[in-house]
Amino acid sequence: MLDKFIPSLLMVFLEGFRGAFNSPGYLYFKSFIWALMVIPGRKRVTDIANACFFLKKHVSSFERFLSEYKWINKLIAALVSLLLSVLGERLMVHGALLLAEDTTFARKAGKKMLGVQKWKDHSSNSDRGEYIIGHNWSILGLLSPFSGRWFCFRSWHG
Repeated sequence: MLDKFIPSLLMVFLEGFRGAFNSPGYLYFKSFIWALMVIPGRKRVTDIANACFFLKKHVSSFERFLSEYKWINKLIAALVSLLLSVLGERLMVHGALLLAEDTTFARKAGKKMLGVQKWKDHSSNSDRGEYIIGHNWSILGLLSPFSGRWFCFRSWHG
């Protein structure tokens, strides 16, 4: 039923990422992409589940799909492979790929959330203390010149 809602061109594009998922996971992924397109503003899991009314799945199913993101590395690899195969030399800067990474710490109040750790604070702000309890978020971008401007294909990892 999902195929009735998502434009066929997008379905063809998403087919390139099928290998990153098992069969139910691929259905959740396509539904998640649908939800990202139709939900304005913040994308909460409850809103995602409601936007995917055609799946008839509980919110907890979407929470599990999004929280157990073992598929994300396969998805990123498929996207990078697609970018390299389609854009090839247009991605090169002086004969190589140009990547930029930015990391930041996101403080958390408790350790009950997955991935929360104690990190050394390397900032020069002595008021914050020597350590930070929280997530170390990282953004990785593939930079490339297009039509006299720079474009960044980015990914995140928490």
